[in-house]
Amino acid sequence: MIAAIVLAGGASRRLGRPKQLVAYRGQPLVRRIAIEARAACDRVIVVLGANEAQIRPVLEGLAIAIVSNAEWDEGIASSIRAGVTEARAIGAGAAILLTCDQPALDARTLDRLIAAYRSGAPIVASRYSGAIGVPSALRCARLRVAPRAPR
Repeated sequence: MIAAIVLAGGASRRLGRPKQLVAYRGQPLVRRIAIEARAACDRVIVVLGANEAQIRPVLEGLAIAIVSNAEWDEGIASSIRAGVTEARAIGAGAAILLTCDQPALDARTLDRLIAAYRSGAPIVASRYSGAIGVPSALRCARLRVAPRAPR
Protein backbone atom coordinates (compact mmCIF):
# COMPACT_ATOMS: atom_id res chain seq x y z
CA MET A 1 0.00 0.00 0.00
CA ILE A 2 1.23 3.47 -0.87
CA ALA A 3 0.18 6.34 1.36
CA ALA A 4 0.46 9.99 0.44
CA ILE A 5 1.52 12.23 3.31
CA VAL A 6 0.44 15.81 2.67
CA LEU A 7 2.50 18.14 4.85
CA ALA A 8 0.16 21.03 5.64
CA GLY A 9 1.03 22.01 9.20
CA GLY A 10 2.99 25.21 8.68
CA ALA A 11 1.93 28.68 9.78
CA SER A 12 2.61 30.42 6.42
CA ARG A 13 4.18 33.35 8.27
CA ARG A 14 5.74 34.89 5.15
CA LEU A 15 2.41 34.84 3.32
CA GLY A 16 0.57 36.24 6.34
CA ARG A 17 -2.40 33.87 5.98
CA PRO A 18 -2.81 30.09 5.74
CA LYS A 19 -1.28 29.06 2.41
CA GLN A 20 -3.27 25.83 2.66
CA LEU A 21 -6.46 27.86 2.09
CA VAL A 22 -5.27 29.86 -0.93
CA ALA A 23 -7.70 29.17 -3.77
CA TYR A 24 -6.44 27.65 -7.01
CA ARG A 25 -8.96 26.89 -9.72
CA GLY A 26 -11.76 27.33 -7.22
CA GLN A 27 -10.41 25.06 -4.48
CA PRO A 28 -8.18 25.55 -1.45
CA LEU A 29 -4.68 24.25 -2.20
CA VAL A 30 -4.81 21.63 0.57
CA ARG A 31 -8.10 20.17 -0.68
CA ARG A 32 -6.87 20.11 -4.26
CA ILE A 33 -3.66 18.24 -3.43
CA ALA A 34 -5.57 15.77 -1.21
CA ILE A 35 -7.92 14.98 -4.12
CA GLU A 36 -5.03 14.54 -6.57
CA ALA A 37 -3.17 12.34 -4.08
CA ARG A 38 -6.28 10.23 -3.47
CA ALA A 39 -6.57 9.61 -7.22
CA ALA A 40 -3.04 8.15 -7.31
CA CYS A 41 -2.46 6.61 -3.87
CA ASP A 42 -4.13 3.95 -1.77
CA ARG A 43 -4.42 6.18 1.28
CA VAL A 44 -3.96 9.89 1.99
CA ILE A 45 -2.80 11.36 5.29
CA VAL A 46 -2.97 15.13 5.73
CA VAL A 47 -0.86 16.48 8.58
CA LEU A 48 -2.26 19.69 10.06
CA GLY A 49 -0.83 21.94 12.73
CA ALA A 50 -1.04 25.73 12.68
CA ASN A 51 -4.48 27.03 11.76
CA GLU A 52 -5.94 23.53 11.97
CA ALA A 53 -9.37 24.80 13.01
CA GLN A 54 -9.56 26.89 9.81
CA ILE A 55 -8.13 24.22 7.50
CA ARG A 56 -9.88 21.06 8.71
CA PRO A 57 -13.35 22.05 7.41
CA VAL A 58 -12.16 22.36 3.78
CA LEU A 59 -11.15 18.69 3.89
CA GLU A 60 -14.59 17.43 4.94
CA GLY A 61 -16.10 14.74 2.76
CA LEU A 62 -12.77 13.41 1.49
CA ALA A 63 -11.69 9.81 2.09
CA ILE A 64 -8.53 10.81 3.94
CA ALA A 65 -6.99 10.63 7.40
CA ILE A 66 -6.16 13.85 9.20
CA VAL A 67 -3.33 13.85 11.72
CA SER A 68 -2.96 16.70 14.19
CA ASN A 69 0.64 17.74 14.76
CA ALA A 70 0.77 19.59 18.08
CA GLU A 71 4.50 20.15 17.53
CA TRP A 72 4.10 21.94 14.17
CA ASP A 73 6.13 24.93 15.38
CA GLU A 74 9.25 22.71 15.41
CA GLY A 75 9.19 22.74 11.62
CA ILE A 76 8.49 20.37 8.77
CA ALA A 77 10.42 17.50 10.37
CA SER A 78 7.75 17.21 13.05
CA SER A 79 5.05 16.94 10.38
CA ILE A 80 7.05 14.29 8.53
CA ARG A 81 7.43 12.40 11.81
CA ALA A 82 3.66 12.57 12.46
CA GLY A 83 2.79 11.49 8.91
CA VAL A 84 5.25 8.60 8.81
CA THR A 85 4.06 7.36 12.19
CA GLU A 86 0.49 7.26 10.84
CA ALA A 87 1.58 5.64 7.54
CA ARG A 88 3.31 2.86 9.45
CA ALA A 89 0.30 2.44 11.74
CA ILE A 90 -1.98 1.81 8.75
CA GLY A 91 0.49 -0.65 7.22
CA ALA A 92 1.77 1.43 4.32
CA GLY A 93 4.80 -0.06 2.62
CA ALA A 94 5.70 3.20 0.93
CA ALA A 95 5.00 6.87 1.40
CA ILE A 96 4.90 9.83 -0.93
CA LEU A 97 5.77 13.10 0.78
CA LEU A 98 3.85 16.08 -0.61
CA THR A 99 3.29 19.70 0.24
CA CYS A 100 0.13 21.59 -0.55
CA ASP A 101 1.85 24.54 -2.21
CA GLN A 102 2.50 22.95 -5.60
CA PRO A 103 -0.72 23.77 -7.47
CA ALA A 104 0.44 22.28 -10.80
CA LEU A 105 0.96 18.85 -9.22
CA ASP A 106 -1.58 16.33 -10.43
CA ALA A 107 -2.39 12.62 -10.18
CA ARG A 108 -0.56 11.88 -13.47
CA THR A 109 2.66 13.25 -12.00
CA LEU A 110 2.16 11.14 -8.89
CA ASP A 111 1.43 8.10 -11.08
CA ARG A 112 4.81 8.59 -12.81
CA LEU A 113 6.53 8.92 -9.45
CA ILE A 114 4.87 5.73 -8.22
CA ALA A 115 5.83 3.88 -11.43
CA ALA A 116 9.45 4.92 -10.95
CA TYR A 117 9.32 3.75 -7.34
CA ARG A 118 7.74 0.42 -8.32
CA SER A 119 10.50 -0.13 -10.89
CA GLY A 120 12.76 -0.95 -7.96
CA ALA A 121 14.23 2.37 -6.88
CA PRO A 122 14.27 2.56 -3.05
CA ILE A 123 13.82 6.34 -3.17
CA VAL A 124 12.39 8.52 -5.95
CA ALA A 125 12.35 12.31 -5.84
CA SER A 126 11.23 15.10 -8.13
CA ARG A 127 13.67 17.43 -9.79
CA TYR A 128 12.81 20.96 -10.86
CA SER A 129 14.83 24.11 -11.38
CA GLY A 130 17.98 22.14 -10.61
CA ALA A 131 16.76 21.12 -7.15
CA ILE A 132 15.59 17.77 -5.80
CA GLY A 133 12.54 17.80 -3.59
CA VAL A 134 8.93 16.83 -3.09
CA PRO A 135 7.00 15.00 -4.12
CA SER A 136 9.21 12.06 -3.28
CA ALA A 137 8.50 8.40 -2.67
CA LEU A 138 10.29 5.94 -0.44
CA ARG A 139 9.80 2.73 1.48
CA CYS A 140 8.38 3.34 4.94
CA ALA A 141 10.97 0.94 6.34
CA ARG A 142 13.72 3.32 5.12
CA LEU A 143 12.26 6.20 7.09
CA ARG A 144 13.89 6.52 10.46
CA VAL A 145 11.52 8.39 12.72
CA ALA A 146 13.70 9.82 15.44
CA PRO A 147 11.98 10.88 18.63
CA ARG A 148 11.53 14.56 19.17
CA ALA A 149 14.66 16.24 20.48
CA PRO A 150 14.41 17.49 24.05
CA ARG A 151 14.05 21.24 24.42
